Amino acid sequence: MHFSNYRPNVSTPYQIAPWCYLEQDRIYHDFRGQFEPAKELAAVFKGMEWISAAYVEMKGFSEELWQDWIESTYLTPVINRWKGF
Repeated sequence: MHFSNYRPNVSTPYQIAPWCYLEQDRIYHDFRGQFEPAKELAAVFKGMEWISAAYVEMKGFSEELWQDWIESTYLTPVINRWKGF
């Protein structure tokens, strides 16, 4: 497999990590085995399959909050989105 030096940007789509799921205003993190508060994350994902840093900023959330979601491993980049026929 060829190594790719992936560098996300503000338009890179992110989804809820496969080891997490949102339930109301909290997120379950399977590696930690517990729910954690996630009111803002739940709000920004309402009706969305994926989000980007630009979208989060447009919705009025801070870059620090975005980085916290990434560092908490709640989000993963969407790789190879299926584009249909």
